[in-house]
Parts: sequence; structure tokens; C-alpha cells
Amino acid sequence: MVYNTLIGTPTVVDLSDFFMMVTFSNVTREGSTTRLFYSEPLPGPLPAGFQLAGSPLGSGIAYSEIVTTATYSGLVTVVAYYDETTVTDENNLRALCWDGTKWIDVTLSIDTVNNTFTAQATA
Repeated sequence: MVYNTLIGTPTVVDLSDFFMMVTFSNVTREGSTTRLFYSEPLPGPLPAGFQLAGSPLGSGIAYSEIVTTATYSGLVTVVAYYDETTVTDENNLRALCWDGTKWIDVTLSIDTVNNTFTAQATA
């Protein structure tokens, strides 16, 4: 599914069909936003000690990417749900972002009551 991303400061895009919300701090040209899903292989090796957790969307999904045609600047904040049955220790969950050469930890917080994590990256 593709979702409208409207001009605004901030702009929230409800990707609830994909178990997440995305907030763009400043959108200057509207566009469309969606979440793409990939199976392995990953674009690069995970940092030492990291492993993939399961997706609430089912097996076979190794990682996902948020893509948009909107023009934006500043921070992008993502709140996503996770499947607690696929995690050994929820407090050790991390959201990683591929920067083109390596994975970066962009985790802000983990809510173990509501099974969500919040991550933030720059535009």
C-alpha cells in the first residue's frame, strides 16, 4: 500500500497496515510513502552480536525499508510494532539503518508493554 505524505511540520504517516507510524519533521513537497519488505541477503553484515528478529507480518521477512517520493528535511521518526514471541530479551531490541556501507543503531526507545520500538534517523 502507498500512503499520502502531505506538506507539514511535522507530518505523520500512518502505515498501520505495516504495523508502524512514520513522522517526517518537515515535508516541503507532498508525495507517497510505503514500506518495502525484503528477504535475505542483507545489504551488508550485521554488527557483531546482532541477529534478526521476527516480523509481525510473518516469516520470510528479514528487513524492510521506508521509501517516499515526498521532499523532506530533518529527522524521520518511526514507531513500529514487533512480535515479542520472536525475541529473547525485548530490552535488547535495536532498530538498524543501512547507511550504504554499514548498519547504524537508530533506536530511541523500546516499549515492552505495547511491544513497540521508536527509531530516529536524519533525512
